[in-house]
Amino acid sequence: MVLLLAGIPIVGAYGALAWWEQRSVDHAARLLDRGQYGRAAQELVRELVLAPHDPLVHYYLGRAYVGLGLPAAARSQFAEAVRLGPQQSAFHGALGRAYRDAGHAALAVAELNEAVRRDPTEPRYRVDLAGLLLDQGRVREAVEQLRRAVQLEPGTADLHLLLADELAEVGDRAETLEEYREVVRLARGTALAEVARQRLSTLSSRFSEHSTP
Repeated sequence: MVLLLAGIPIVGAYGALAWWEQRSVDHAARLLDRGQYGRAAQELVRELVLAPHDPLVHYYLGRAYVGLGLPAAARSQFAEAVRLGPQQSAFHGALGRAYRDAGHAALAVAELNEAVRRDPTEPRYRVDLAGLLLDQGRVREAVEQLRRAVQLEPGTADLHLLLADELAEVGDRAETLEEYREVVRLARGTALAEVARQRLSTLSSRFSEHSTP
């Protein structure tokens, strides 16, 4: 009985520590959302001392370093987050973008492909992956990723515009015109709609010239 009772404060202390760590991480995340990267980084560095194997701490610290303009430090933290929590798509997405920004295209594609595999319902990963594929000249693969992104968020005009621009590159007339019209419909009254309308007009004229005998 003495041993059992002696253990109660110890368990309580561990529970309190875990609660405090989570509260600190949540606070750091809110600081990141407000753009207070320096304060967030300070809190997260302290958290690493208490929880060096928590992938979420590494991920948030990586985001703080991105905001502070420290890309190498950010990549290191994102890589550690992926190592400790490989099942999390957000970690792979962040590392993929960090590799992309550093010019490591092959590594970036691998990580973003993994992010898509882990969470096929997140369009942002597909858009980022499409950009890298376009840089590598893999236009049709990029178009397929953009098509899937549009299917996931059909009400987002920007995605339709991205898809329309790349469809124009591969020469898919009907779908290109359809996507530009959808941008005009979704973004009616905005500058984005005007951009789409101008491109639609130019493209329609070009297609008309090519179809004239």
